[in-house]
Amino acid sequence: MKRAKMTAIITLLVLCAVFILQNTSTVEITFIFWTVSMPRAVWIVVVLLVGIVIGALLNHNKRYIFR
Repeated sequence: MKRAKMTAIITLLVLCAVFILQNTSTVEITFIFWTVSMPRAVWIVVVLLVGIVIGALLNHNKRYIFR
């Protein structure tokens, strides 16, 4: 079981490294009047984290609404 877990962790780390290396090109994001340039991989991680936070907040509020 330990070996399977370690293999899964190493596989995920390798996939993350490949993802980062393939998405190093800079993209320009414009929102209203702000313009930000950052690597595509960073932008995807930022959007993922914002989605996780919004989902957690909505789930947290749902628990109190349905009590």
